[in-house]
Amino acid sequence: MGCGKSKQVKIEEKKQGFLITIIHPTTKQEHYFKYFDEKQKTDLMMHVMNGLCFSQKVSDKCEGSFISKYDQTDDRFHYFVQKLMGIEIEYPDDPLKGKIWVPYINEKKYDWDWLVENNHRVSINDQIIWKLEQAKKAEIKK
Repeated sequence: MGCGKSKQVKIEEKKQGFLITIIHPTTKQEHYFKYFDEKQKTDLMMHVMNGLCFSQKVSDKCEGSFISKYDQTDDRFHYFVQKLMGIEIEYPDDPLKGKIWVPYINEKKYDWDWLVENNHRVSINDQIIWKLEQAKKAEIKK
């Protein structure tokens, strides 16, 4: 009896987790990152992204950071993803003036600020994609 050739698969590939796709703004190449949490099938979107950027439970860190900007018109801070894969938004001092990182969950465009403010939950089955693009709050679905 012989043994067949077995395919070697990394343990990370077998684990369930949150799969996040980041599309490079210049090359349009998709980059995949996975955040592992075996105990949770759902989590807050902001926890998943914090984990992806800073936790040891990731396949690869995505070199990300976050900022908040105070807006006098509505007397509150607004939240933005400042950087993903080391690529920064165009105008960190006035984010909505240029291209910002915009999340898509199951092909629906969302506002990161809204996701954070409303403690939006995602599941490990959700398709999460980030794109760097021009976006005004009025055109982003909540």
